[in-house]
Amino acid sequence: MGTITNQDFTVQLRNCGNYYKSRFYGSTLKMWELLQLH
Repeated sequence: MGTITNQDFTVQLRNCGNYYKSRFYGSTLKMWELLQLH
């Protein structure tokens, strides 16, 4: 395995964070839409 540079690690961390954020916001928006329908 090659060495992971600090920049690569930061980029991976940011991508991971964005992935979980988008999943979280996506589920929140779906619930919000369901609440608006009632």
